[in-house]
Amino acid sequence: MSFDLDAIKTDPKKAIEGVELPYRAGSKLIIAKHNNKDAQNYRMVEMIKHGELLTKVHEGEATDEETAQADQLAIDIETWVLAYHILKGWSGIKRGGKALKYTPELGFDLLSDPHNSDFREDVIRMSQNNANFRPEEKAKAQVKKAAASS
Repeated sequence: MSFDLDAIKTDPKKAIEGVELPYRAGSKLIIAKHNNKDAQNYRMVEMIKHGELLTKVHEGEATDEETAQADQLAIDIETWVLAYHILKGWSGIKRGGKALKYTPELGFDLLSDPHNSDFREDVIRMSQNNANFRPEEKAKAQVKKAAASS
């Protein structure tokens, strides 16, 4: 028995630019792969920028205030990654009955809001579903296979 790695290829363009995926009530999200190259690079740059603080925390030399600051920094970095490099856009999203146009800044605000934790988790889950980022021929084959088994 063997496994063919071609079965799990990723389309690099989809991974970075995102794919339009159905969301709720007919809305759609444009989602990129969770650990795409741009997301990884952003995390690395931010870690380098804040290296002194993060090193103090890692080595146990940080004050309680510095540790709290580093904890918030980690949350903010990941939220910026989600807003700029994972959630690329949407259609059919409203708030208070008013249509919202996607911007990374609005994405950051919404993804940061604890009242929107389900939305944040949905974005993460969709970005971690590797099947969403398969080359077109693999994606079509998986849909056919799923339809045949149901």
